[in-house]
Amino acid sequence: MNNLNRFLESTLLRATMTASEVELLIREAIEEQFVGVCVPPFWLKKVRRELGEESIQLVTVIGFPFGYSDTATKVFETKKAIRQGADELDLVWSQTAYHSDMNWPKIELAQIAKICHEEERILKVIIETANLNEQQLTEACLICEDAG
Repeated sequence: MNNLNRFLESTLLRATMTASEVELLIREAIEEQFVGVCVPPFWLKKVRRELGEESIQLVTVIGFPFGYSDTATKVFETKKAIRQGADELDLVWSQTAYHSDMNWPKIELAQIAKICHEEERILKVIIETANLNEQQLTEACLICEDAG
């Protein structure tokens, strides 16, 4: 086994993905011993069941792909994903709120971070760096840090 694989996460988030592609993702992750697999919330229960006792993290996305969902929806998605076996949650922050100079992204992130910390889950934030200039990127990282 290549030790580098324990740092790789295999992701399948295409809107048209199929069950056979999910099965291939799982099989390859087990064979290659990737650190994790990332799938949409719809597939969590199946992938958790198929991974069994493998030492592979189950990752999903919240508010994907644009972060448009309101906070209550993201909170619900987060709690449900954890119940369905997600080890790590990749949250798309509210780009529209950030670009409108609202404080809402920090408030929202703090709520989701609290849930993840209480449930001992990893939280990553997708801030869509392509939509940020260097100053905004720094500010976005500080907002995430301040939110916990």
